[in-house]
Amino acid sequence: MDAKLLVEIRTYGQIFSNSPNEKFLLMILGSQAKLENDNRGINVKRGLRTKIEMGLWSGVAPSGISTRNRWIKSAKLSLIQRAPIVNKMFEKVAYEHYSGRKPYNWLKFELNFHTRGNKPLTLPGIYRILDNLFYY
Repeated sequence: MDAKLLVEIRTYGQIFSNSPNEKFLLMILGSQAKLENDNRGINVKRGLRTKIEMGLWSGVAPSGISTRNRWIKSAKLSLIQRAPIVNKMFEKVAYEHYSGRKPYNWLKFELNFHTRGNKPLTLPGIYRILDNLFYY
C-alpha cells in the first residue's frame, strides 16, 4: 500500500484503504489471528503430550491393529485383527528371504489384503510397515 501497488484490501466485513488508521487496524487483526493460531498449536502439543504421559496411543494405530476407540492403551493390544497377516509377512521376509515386490505380490494377489480404508496396500506402504519400530 505504501508503494501504491495495492489500493485497498477487501474482506467479507471490511475494506482497508491506504490510511494510517486502517493499516494499523489490519496489522492488529493479522497479529491477533497469528497469536490464536500459535496458541492453538501449543494446546495441541500439550494435549498430545498429556495423552502420551497417561500411557495412551496418540494418532492412528499401525496397520494390522484394530481398535474400538481412537486411543488405545498398550494393554489393549489384544484387539489385533489383521496382525497374523502382518506377522506372516515379517516371517516371510525373515525366513523365506522375501524382498522387494514379493511381499507386495503375496499380499495383493494371494491374500487380497486391504488397508483400513479398504484400499489395496501399496509397495511403499509395505516398506513403511517393515521399517516401523512398533512391530519390533
